[in-house]
Amino acid sequence: MPRLRQRIVYCDCFDCVDRPEATALSQAQLDAATAVARQEPPPKALVIFASGVIVPHVDETGTAVTTLDTCTLPHCNLVVREGNLGMLAVRPSKEATDAGIPASVLELSQLLGVYPDVLRQPQAMTSEPPAEGDAGQPGPAPSLPSLAARFKGMQAAFASTSAPAGHLAARLGMDLPGRLSELLQRRGGPQQAGAENGGVAAAAEGAAAAQEEAGQGKEKQKEGAAALGLPAAAEVAEAAVAELGAADGGSGRDLLLLHLHLGDLLPAGASGDAVWEGACEALEWLDGLTRALLGKQEVRERTLLTLVLSPGGHALPPVPNSSIPSTSASASTSGGPLVPGGPGVQLDPAAAIVTPHNAGQLGRSAAAAAAAVAAAAGGAGGAGGGGAAAALSLLDAADPGLGAADPDSSTAAAAPAAPAAYPLVSRPLQSFEFLGLERLAVDVRAPLLVARRLPGVVRRDHAQRLAVKEAVAAGGMGAIAADRLLHELAYKLARAPKYGA
Repeated sequence: MPRLRQRIVYCDCFDCVDRPEATALSQAQLDAATAVARQEPPPKALVIFASGVIVPHVDETGTAVTTLDTCTLPHCNLVVREGNLGMLAVRPSKEATDAGIPASVLELSQLLGVYPDVLRQPQAMTSEPPAEGDAGQPGPAPSLPSLAARFKGMQAAFASTSAPAGHLAARLGMDLPGRLSELLQRRGGPQQAGAENGGVAAAAEGAAAAQEEAGQGKEKQKEGAAALGLPAAAEVAEAAVAELGAADGGSGRDLLLLHLHLGDLLPAGASGDAVWEGACEALEWLDGLTRALLGKQEVRERTLLTLVLSPGGHALPPVPNSSIPSTSASASTSGGPLVPGGPGVQLDPAAAIVTPHNAGQLGRSAAAAAAAVAAAAGGAGGAGGGGAAAALSLLDAADPGLGAADPDSSTAAAAPAAPAAYPLVSRPLQSFEFLGLERLAVDVRAPLLVARRLPGVVRRDHAQRLAVKEAVAAGGMGAIAADRLLHELAYKLARAPKYGA
């Protein structure tokens, strides 16, 4: 994509009413801006999915926090500030656990949009697909539609710390690059690394019994459990950029998905402090990887970087949502960060109405439009003389349901008296509760966190740091079903039609 990113392409829409008569930009700069707006050539996409790294915890003061609240992640926060932040709704894990779906595949299958297929055949979908038949003939084709078939020939690659996740990606026609897979499974693979870490933890356990009086056992146990054995972030960044082909926009992959599952890196049976320390180490490694990636011009300017973080099924603390006007406690705290719709959440319509009280609160174009409406209403009123006052009362009247207009206002007599209160209404069903026209059961307590960045392609919001509370308070992406993220990315890559509004 062009390096000139002045995205000033005026049209006849309402937002362009205030465009200047003449622009200081040259024709070459305008052409570059038009190319950016049309995404010519389309960008690349690099998705980093870290599963199980958002771990909830209650501190000494009784405050519920997560690993994101305690870890220092300046480069992940930079992605948030230069892009947008949101949440992805996933299905409850009980059904998948009962069906025997591995934990590392549960959320990944939803991101890839094949969860129903995996649920029907969990063993077949997560086992290695046969390369050749017994008689030397090619084996059966993957029973899942490839990403290339679903998204206009998309070329995608995948690397993971989880073997079942790699098998699922192979059945979707995704390439498994050897260099990246070797890096993520260094030291003989995650299982062997976990065994080594388990031996360290066991040795530390034995030492803890001997040094209990000195109070050093717990610290050694935590150090042994946190040794994840991840490769150098700079090496992974170099291999990812080379595999993606981001330096040349016309070649290489369209999409590269890096998958990190915390459960594959920790020793079997790890819990408590070991999981917390391991999640913090994984987050710090992810921040280092983000730093290395953003240090490369081809990623910084031509690659849609997406970070997806997961609690791995752990229930996150509820987050009060002040943007939902309600008289029901269930609306502000539904037991989790997501607030679903339905009769269980009652809203006060009057609390959601925001009425500007003067033209100064409006933008220049909107104020001019309001003045034109007032003038037209005044002319239509003619002999009645009440048309202009009735139109201006839209600006000066008090909010409905919150009392009458200011008695000192010149339009107080024309403003209709507002009712004392509106009847409560149910919160509408949310978009993350649907998959097409089908209702979707979601786990409101354990959503995924997603941050996206590419200036000129991804809109910015007011979020400043990577945190669940920040996504609820200032995230501009809201919440969507995890199954739809890949469709949104494919649209940005010119590999899918527009989905939704």
